[in-house]
Amino acid sequence: MQKFKNQDMEMKLFKDHVIRTIEEYDPKTTRGEFVWGKIGTVIYREHILFRPGTIILYGDLGTWVFRQDGIDMAWLRGSINGHPGYMLGKLTRERHEEYDSERTKENAYEAIKEKIENEHPSAEQFFGWRRTVESVDWESQEAAYDFFSDELEENDAYEYLSYTWEAAGGMWPWLILKTFMDAYDKKEAKS
Repeated sequence: MQKFKNQDMEMKLFKDHVIRTIEEYDPKTTRGEFVWGKIGTVIYREHILFRPGTIILYGDLGTWVFRQDGIDMAWLRGSINGHPGYMLGKLTRERHEEYDSERTKENAYEAIKEKIENEHPSAEQFFGWRRTVESVDWESQEAAYDFFSDELEENDAYEYLSYTWEAAGGMWPWLILKTFMDAYDKKEAKS
């Protein structure tokens, strides 16, 4: 699973949180409402509201709305433990993803490694790819796209471009829901 920068440190902010149930979650109606926070303070407290096709977070850290047909707690559980970008792609509020040049460059090295394993290129071809990787302006999405589509002859170069949600505050809804779901699942396992 991909991690946000400082994820482990930030998750500690939620270590003393408890779940207060306003409305029990019902998988048939996909309705439920919870308060996720420390007892005695509103700092880092969030309300988590499940409705058909919607998850709403609101509280001290902000307001976020996730929408997708069929969104429910089972969907959340599966998507939260995968790639954060997938889940955060369902955000309807100010979706600002930012191009991640470092991760895209890492993708380039991975793509070259895969081509070497699958196609056994000549040394000349390999060094040509390597020189190109080193010369690409990775800060430019266009230059990175050109590298993947021209140099590696990929059909869908966009697949290799990476984006991050961190600068847009995407880490917060993910951390809130990740820590909430971990606590919810522990609580459910005990009952």
